[in-house]
Amino acid sequence: MLYTALADRAVLSVTGTDARTFLQDLVTADLAAVDAEGARWSALLSPQGKVLFDFILVATGEGYLIDLPSPLAPDVLRRLGLYKLRAKVEIRDASAVTNVLAMWDTPAAPPPGVVPDRSAEDAEGKGTRSPAQDAPGAPSPARAAPAPAGDDTGEALRASLGAPTGPSPANDEITRMAAALGPGACIIADPRLPALGYRAYVPRERPSSHVAPALTPADPAAYDSHRLALGIPAGGIDFRYGDAFPHDVGMDQLGAVGFAKGCYVGQEVVSRMQHRGTARNRPVLVAGDADLPPTGTPLTVGERPLGTLGTVIGARGLAVVRLDRAREAMAAGTPILAAGVPVRLALPPWAQYSWPESGSGAADG
Repeated sequence: MLYTALADRAVLSVTGTDARTFLQDLVTADLAAVDAEGARWSALLSPQGKVLFDFILVATGEGYLIDLPSPLAPDVLRRLGLYKLRAKVEIRDASAVTNVLAMWDTPAAPPPGVVPDRSAEDAEGKGTRSPAQDAPGAPSPARAAPAPAGDDTGEALRASLGAPTGPSPANDEITRMAAALGPGACIIADPRLPALGYRAYVPRERPSSHVAPALTPADPAAYDSHRLALGIPAGGIDFRYGDAFPHDVGMDQLGAVGFAKGCYVGQEVVSRMQHRGTARNRPVLVAGDADLPPTGTPLTVGERPLGTLGTVIGARGLAVVRLDRAREAMAAGTPILAAGVPVRLALPPWAQYSWPESGSGAADG
């Protein structure tokens, strides 16, 4: 198993007797699912239902961790402080004492320019896939599991994060990795998709050479390639904050939205999109016969905009596009271009949405 430190991530801590209710009224994820499964992808929305911040919300024994891109941390702290009012919660930045690790088993990467699954040329616009989280053989969700205690550094970290000090339910893989990572580590299965692997929160003071002696170190770019191959969007790269609805970036199908949880900021708009099936923009995998142009390059059909390139690695990429326009172009045999480079599109392997029928103007889900 590979691992890398995610230096571009920050960790916030939310604790106190009102922590659960406080977050439940604000974020898209259902805290009941976070508590039961250990973590969920989630977001804070604008009143108009647009994603302002996305993060991984992790349950601990005394509260919650918010694992988010480092540049967002000051703004999220400020916004949570505005909502706090008289709630009995403590919100603080735990990044100074915490490293975020990603751990994963990765298959061989596809050849450059090859889309690994659900090629656009073969899409018929019919049917849906079962959620990847429910696929046979997929690992069951596991609660955050602390590594065995035994040194002051680890205990101090766990105390500062509110991590549980006793045993907690965990599958064998998480238990094995907890032992490998050493005292003080808090480990979760990545809540977005089982194939993404695991995340760990470990003491920042621990030398990197001692973080995971039983795991193989990898470059952060290898993790980006892994995420790209699975079609998982990253905020600030694959979509702009304040510009995308949760449905646009697959949050509704990757466990980040609790449709039965009740009210939260932006909930009415998101629920309306879900029940009316009006989501038209969705993540797709992108492949070209040559290296793709950089992130932010528009995808076009003639003079008509289709979407924007997000993550790009060589000839592979990810984009959020209008599915109806993409389907019409493919049905007509009209080239889809990124700054003059012809590209092919495919739905991610986890997608329950499908290519819409030509002329339908809206995608399923």
